[in-house]
Amino acid sequence: MENNQQKTNEENIVAILSYITIIGWVIALIIHEKDKTEFNKYHLRDGLGLNLAFIAIFIVAIPFAFIPFLGALIVTALYIGGFIFWLLALINAVNGVTKPLPFIDSFFQNIFSSVGN
Repeated sequence: MENNQQKTNEENIVAILSYITIIGWVIALIIHEKDKTEFNKYHLRDGLGLNLAFIAIFIVAIPFAFIPFLGALIVTALYIGGFIFWLLALINAVNGVTKPLPFIDSFFQNIFSSVGN
């Protein structure tokens, strides 16, 4: 699903904002409503999935905080993994491509298929 066509500034802004916290995602969705593109739909879905994943990691981290050393190790691994996915997605948005994220992209695209329509 990779697309290397030149994107407009507004498309790139929506795609980038999709990954900058849940507030950025909401702003991107509002901007997207004016001019709906497949490129932005793709990044809105991935952005929502990643933002919700970080919220889930935060919630999961709470009980692990009470497990000495092992809990911190698990939570750190989850945050590092999430950060790597987030960074890959942000780089794709900045470069104007819809390159799938490993392992999680098809899940986000399917579960959030109604986002941006």
